[in-house]
Amino acid sequence: HRAIDFVTSGTYPSDDSGEGEGKHEPSNSFANVASDDAAYREASQEDKFDCRREVEALTQLFSDTEGACAVCACKLPGDKWQDARGKWEQWKCAPEDELGSAVQQVVSDLDATHLKPSGIKERLDAGVDAACYGLATLMSNLKER
Repeated sequence: HRAIDFVTSGTYPSDDSGEGEGKHEPSNSFANVASDDAAYREASQEDKFDCRREVEALTQLFSDTEGACAVCACKLPGDKWQDARGKWEQWKCAPEDELGSAVQQVVSDLDATHLKPSGIKERLDAGVDAACYGLATLMSNLKER
């Protein structure tokens, strides 16, 4: 009942008695989420894309056969890890600036700073194995070489 009241009128009753109705914005309202998103985007603009750093992190991810590679091989379903490794094989000998630009293009096209290899590496190093999905997404969106 309270959610329907909010959706239709933008207000919540202040208590269950129905007295003292007033404007109350939940913490996950569209306005709050949009404000938080704008603040995040502004802060992330300061973090410029460093091609050299991202290529180095990507190289380290695919070179770490006992760490990141082993975790992702276990975590990712089906052929996702093999597909990611296959794409890496296409790109691993590319000039740094070409690979860095391709990674930057994916991050930009998907509006997904969490797909930067440096961030994926940090998360995997911290034990967040779900970062493997980000690595698979990044690699699946790199253009064919």
